[in-house]
Amino acid sequence: MTHETLDLSDNPRLQSAARNEPPMCKGERGPAVAILQKAYEVAGYPMPGSIRADGSADGIFGKETYSVTRHFQIGQEISVDGIVGQNTLGALAKALDDVTPGNDPVKPMPNGPVKPQQPDPPLPGGPTVPKNPKPSPQPAKRAHFAEERIASGFDNTVFPHWQMVPTSSRPNSSGGGGAIVKLRNGEGLTVVSNNDLIKVHELPISHIDGSRQFLLTSDVDGARGQLLARNGVFTATRLQVETTRPYVLTVDFYMVSDKFRKTKRPVGELGKLVSDTSELLAQQCNVHLQKKRVYTKYHLDTDLGDVILVRDMQKRVETQDVYLIYQGCQYTADLSVFCVWDYEMNQENADNGGVHVGLSSGRGRIIVEDEHASRAKEHGKWTLMHEVGHALGLKHQDLTIMADVGQTMTSYLRMSQIHTMWEHARKTP
Repeated sequence: MTHETLDLSDNPRLQSAARNEPPMCKGERGPAVAILQKAYEVAGYPMPGSIRADGSADGIFGKETYSVTRHFQIGQEISVDGIVGQNTLGALAKALDDVTPGNDPVKPMPNGPVKPQQPDPPLPGGPTVPKNPKPSPQPAKRAHFAEERIASGFDNTVFPHWQMVPTSSRPNSSGGGGAIVKLRNGEGLTVVSNNDLIKVHELPISHIDGSRQFLLTSDVDGARGQLLARNGVFTATRLQVETTRPYVLTVDFYMVSDKFRKTKRPVGELGKLVSDTSELLAQQCNVHLQKKRVYTKYHLDTDLGDVILVRDMQKRVETQDVYLIYQGCQYTADLSVFCVWDYEMNQENADNGGVHVGLSSGRGRIIVEDEHASRAKEHGKWTLMHEVGHALGLKHQDLTIMADVGQTMTSYLRMSQIHTMWEHARKTP
């Protein structure tokens, strides 16, 4: 398995990773990681944080390389674990072969087969002296659209790639109108929209990687079209574009206490929790959260225990404790968030010290725990985003926001998942 960008023959570390002895993973550094990063870039998976302006790679298997690896694995429909081993390297080599020009067989000329070239006549006194061979030209890099930044409503797992464009209405400070996309290797191409409702404005060249940048805007909800990069009548690459209005969901908080305990989550941090979570959602799908009420005296006259068990695994139903927590809900907002001190899905998880910090169980009801207070500020927005995703119809098998919480702190929402969230948001009273 060789490719001029992903060349295993000259790199022992890549050779061993291709045998899973061991695979490459987050935290690794070196030339093998740099080759991997450049291979992702050529295959159409931008790495603006790892590829420098001069085209060199930093060789650090950090947050971006981990996220792009998962991004690539999802697109190739292989195991999604963020680890680069035999399957991922094999899929990457194939992807590089698919995008590298020059692999098609030579076609005959219109007037007949190509006339074979006659060899030069021998020179007097000996065989023909070979001429100095000319170096093979480097294959032209493929023009393609890419996301301006990670997790900004761009889906490169569909073809053509897809970009969500918020309309110009600004419900709050966490989002606004328009989306920016990059055009890589598109020098000299004319970029237009095939839908007049979607406007295209070229911005200054990116100072990070030298790509052309375009701002897409629209005032119309639900407009669909394509962004076309053309060379005359030939379309070099295209991008699906879809506009959407903002969806605003209100949130109520219930600060739970029982006979012996109460949540330690500070009420004063709830506003920032909502705004931080809203920013994550707004930039990917134009869904915004808005804090409405905080019920500070939400007391249950019972003993819920040090660890609240929320699932009866034998009956496959929620426990009586969960029903008690929910029974006083006022349903005055789209989402009702109950803050508790600690919970686990079942007794086995509690015995093993499992980590479950959020639960969504229908009608927009969400349980979140204190997350041991010191971790709440760091992880809170990812937990709440995860559970809002469930409340808007996403399942764990959808991957995306479900697997990255507490690891890369990066979420990717795909076109189909964003459509699911919009559909549920429209039905929210």
